[in-house]
Amino acid sequence: MKLSLRGSAKSTLVSAFIALLMIAWGLHFILNEGVHLKEVNDALGAADRQWLYLGAALGLVYAWLHGKMYQMSFRALGIRVRAENMARLFLKRNLFSVFLPAGFLSSQALFTGETARLERIRERDVAIASGIFSASALLSMIVVVAPALGWLLAQQVLPGSAILAFLSVSILFSLLLLCLMNFVRRGKVFHWCSRYFPALTSRMQEMDWLHFETRYFIQAILYSCLVELVGILHVFISIKALGIEPTWGMAVAGYMAVLVVLMTSPFLRGMGAVEAMLSMVLIRLGVPAIEALTAAILFRFFEFWLILVLTAPVFLFRPGSLLLRVSPSILLFVLGVINILSGLTPSLHGRMQTLRNYLPLSAIHASVALTIVIGFFLLITAFYLFQGWRSAWYVAIGLSAVSLLSHLAKGFDYEESTLALLVMGSLLYQRNQYCVKADFRIGRRRWLPALTVVATVWLLGAAGFYGLDHRHFGQDFTWNASIRYAILTFLLQQPEELHPLTHFGAEFLNTMYLLGGITLLYAAFTLFRPLFPQFENTDRARETAISMVQQFGRSSLDYFKTYSDKQYFFSQNAQSFVSYKNTRRYALVLEDPVAANEKDMVESITEFDRYCHRNGLRSIYYRIPEASAAMYRQMGKSLLPLGQEAVVNLTQFSMDGKDRKAMRNTIHKMEREGFVFRVHDAPLDGRILQQLRAVSDAWLRMLHRSELNFSQGVFDENELKNQTVLTMEDGDGKILAFINLIPGACSSEANFDMMRRVEEAPHGTMDFMFVNMFLYLQAKGFDTCNLGLVPMSGLQRTSSLPENLIKMAYERIPRFAAYKSLRYFKEKFDPVWETKYVAFDSQMDMVNLPAALAQVLRS
Repeated sequence: MKLSLRGSAKSTLVSAFIALLMIAWGLHFILNEGVHLKEVNDALGAADRQWLYLGAALGLVYAWLHGKMYQMSFRALGIRVRAENMARLFLKRNLFSVFLPAGFLSSQALFTGETARLERIRERDVAIASGIFSASALLSMIVVVAPALGWLLAQQVLPGSAILAFLSVSILFSLLLLCLMNFVRRGKVFHWCSRYFPALTSRMQEMDWLHFETRYFIQAILYSCLVELVGILHVFISIKALGIEPTWGMAVAGYMAVLVVLMTSPFLRGMGAVEAMLSMVLIRLGVPAIEALTAAILFRFFEFWLILVLTAPVFLFRPGSLLLRVSPSILLFVLGVINILSGLTPSLHGRMQTLRNYLPLSAIHASVALTIVIGFFLLITAFYLFQGWRSAWYVAIGLSAVSLLSHLAKGFDYEESTLALLVMGSLLYQRNQYCVKADFRIGRRRWLPALTVVATVWLLGAAGFYGLDHRHFGQDFTWNASIRYAILTFLLQQPEELHPLTHFGAEFLNTMYLLGGITLLYAAFTLFRPLFPQFENTDRARETAISMVQQFGRSSLDYFKTYSDKQYFFSQNAQSFVSYKNTRRYALVLEDPVAANEKDMVESITEFDRYCHRNGLRSIYYRIPEASAAMYRQMGKSLLPLGQEAVVNLTQFSMDGKDRKAMRNTIHKMEREGFVFRVHDAPLDGRILQQLRAVSDAWLRMLHRSELNFSQGVFDENELKNQTVLTMEDGDGKILAFINLIPGACSSEANFDMMRRVEEAPHGTMDFMFVNMFLYLQAKGFDTCNLGLVPMSGLQRTSSLPENLIKMAYERIPRFAAYKSLRYFKEKFDPVWETKYVAFDSQMDMVNLPAALAQVLRS
């Protein structure tokens, strides 16, 4: 290990030294040519904007083509992946390649696991596809560059040493490709590797070369060739933007020079050397020194700095991230503020003069008023959009589109219009996140009163203006003018010709504004009111669910999946069902679907997610077992640990030994004091149920809480009378504590629901109950006993901010001290701990989970 670390350190130092030499060479070239940075800056300022925009657009194409290269590399292995995810993979790897030695090749090992989880494929497949990507990129360089080398050599544009370096690299890569082909065909190279590198041979043989599709590999090479053509175009555009007429030979020669540096640069992607080499070639071809260096800087911006800038949102706005989810709401709110401010400030004089040639002044003034009103509605819409309401999404799209046009019409404010276009783009990109539907059924009963209120305010306003005395505004209002002014003041606009002359006139105008604002708020609330779907089960549905649990059940929570508070969703093949409860915006699923196998489980989850989206709900899967975690990750869901569940091995449980001495003493003391452990088999009579009710009510009063359900039961006499109940009673037969055993899907595992006691029960009551319960279950032939979940516990190693927050809250916040006490109590019985998770689609779901869970537990 020491030797490898030392060798790695030396390699990094050498790479860094060469990179510094390249930067120094670039600086030396600039100084030697006598170029001043101020002159370069002036040349950049004078560059043609249209060509710059075209170069930037090609930069986006550059990133997209690399994504297609990755996509075709995977298709060569028979794997379908999404091009947008592959473009993100390129951008992230490209960023790290700047700082890694041999960055292009070494970066191909990064983000392998993340890509595998996102696309639900094996990490090995990602690694192989990355190798195909690298091979296609290098092959395309040879395909594109080879025809140009002869011309460059004849024109003596590049120094002979640079061409020799490129030829050497090309020959070396060709030899490596021939060796790989010989290896696949099990030729001499294969036998030589088997002898000296058996581990490498074994790994290479794992690759499924029989299913390699050459046509997609060729497509990857073609996309890579297009990348090289984009590079040539970038050189051409960089020169053209400076007012110089370039030739295609000039662009090809410049790009060949860039490739020579990139292929021989070990670090920092040839920073300094690329600029110097490209400038040198352009100067030899007749471009002035200042313009040559400026063109090199522009080229570097298009193919290097712009791509790095594009990487920032890829990291910040990851699919499913909280920032990506709330960004449309934030942008919409910002657009609303800008609309209002822009409407209240005068437009630029030059733009207004141009605009008056196309639009009448009245239309421009109307656009100003419309912009301010839209800004007001945008602020309201942003709030509802944050809640995920579908109707708000539609309104936001419409308002943004109108806002774009109104900004152009009021003063040709293309900056604000660009922001509106950006908002529309973010809304369209995140359209699947807004699924809470508007309540059209209830809305019919609410919109009529809302429309009545709006009409009443307008009519009252019109009547008020018509009846005003001449002295208040200096004019007599006709009905047409009264209706017009009533509408404008309702929309919070003040006509230029309307000026109050008296105190009453000013108060009347303010009252109209106030009524208009209140009415607009009421109308907005009515428009955005969401649909909260409620679904009812039938007795037949519950009977079917119970039958499936008996047939396919394997979890300790299966009993609660058929509880009376649950809803059921059955798959199309009728071989599985999902047990859930819905809140206003979420459907919380209790653990895994009940299914015969994992395939049916995946189909059930997929169908249920679609069902939720159609009904305006988002699905969250609560208390997922560790064994199912990989399945949910492969389906693209995020997981967050909830805590750990304790299971006692009854076959090994014993009260013997020093560790149990204190517990034995406690139990013997309670037995001497006359306390008795009793088993009450079903059916329970009314007297026992009455005592159990008294204990349950006393326990709830002692903890100052109400019943919680969903993943646990409540005190229901109809359920309880058919279950076995374990009690601790005093000498008079009064029940002081009880535990009810519930049916389990697994015949070898016992499970219980409620464990409750009265406040006056002696210390050690629960130890007494649990030990006697374990002994009773042992006698009944059970192998294990499930003690239930301890929330927030067991997080020893954390890998994300939410996990760190959960761990910190569990360890340091007094409010959660009860969980630590519960963990300590269950640890007495030496259980096996299993982590439980919650599965969700986006980080916004994680933010809303506590509120949704609290509502479900108490409903």
